[in-house]
This record gives sequence, C-alpha cells and structure tokens, in this order.
Amino acid sequence: MKKLTLFAILISAIAQAQDTQFIGTLNKISTESEAVKIADNIAATAPVKLRFFKSKEFADDHALIVRFVPEGLTDQQYNNLDTTEQEAFLTVKYDIDATGQKSYRLKQVSGTFQMLLPFWKKYFRPDADADRTMKDTKLQKLIDRSKKIDYYFQEDNDGWILRNQS
Repeated sequence: MKKLTLFAILISAIAQAQDTQFIGTLNKISTESEAVKIADNIAATAPVKLRFFKSKEFADDHALIVRFVPEGLTDQQYNNLDTTEQEAFLTVKYDIDATGQKSYRLKQVSGTFQMLLPFWKKYFRPDADADRTMKDTKLQKLIDRSKKIDYYFQEDNDGWILRNQS
C-alpha cells in the first residue's frame, strides 16, 4: 500500500512539474517556421480564438515579431487601429542570433493577462491560478539556474508580458 501511495505521489508531482524540455527549446530555435509554429502553440492556449496575422523580421534589431489577432478582426480593421491598439494583441518576439547558423530565441510574449495565463500555467507554473498569480510575485517567475531557466510573467504598462531572461 505504501508503494502504491508513493507511486501516486510521484506521478502527481511529475504531472504538476513545469515542462523543462519544452522551455529549454525556446532558447535555440533553428528556423523561422519553427519559431512561428511555437508562436501558434502559444496562441492556441489562449481562451479566445486567435488567428495568425503576420510575422516580420527586423534585421536591424535582430528580431522576429509574430502577431495574432482575434479571429473576427479583419486585416482592414487591424490596419485602422493606432499602433498602441495593435500592440495590445498577442505578440511573440524572438531575438535572432545570426552568428554562424541563424537561430531564434524566445524573448517575450505580450498580451492580456487572460491570454497569457493558460500558456504560463501549461508550461511554466502548473500551480498558477488567476487570482493568486495576479497578486503573488512568486507565481510570476520561474527560475532554475541549474537548467538555465529564468522567466517572468508580469504586468507591463496596460498589458502583461512573459519575458525570457535565460
């Protein structure tokens, strides 16, 4: 009976742990299409239906930005918004390392708290819930120096941001 209980506790602990394998892949992504695919994965966790709007590389800034908008928002409606309103939608930013083989590193994900929380909960902090995460700064970070993991989920101006400091 003790072995069964210990096994159940162990399985529960593993199931509740962050996905360090997935998190580790976010620092060295081989291609732009893989980066966009990861951004799609992030958007798919949002509680509202989002659609891919565009991705754009900014060579001077060594950055790739992938943007998602609500499913019902047309391209024309998006283009009629001012820059601040456009930036309120789910945005995934990558740093580009062009030395040697070009690669991408997740830098940050921005959007509303409600959009980002499911992704944060699924991969980083399974113990997070909306009320506690909004108030408890301990639930707004995931740091594991031995695995080179350093992420923050915090309020930023009018929205929220998940930032990779690894």
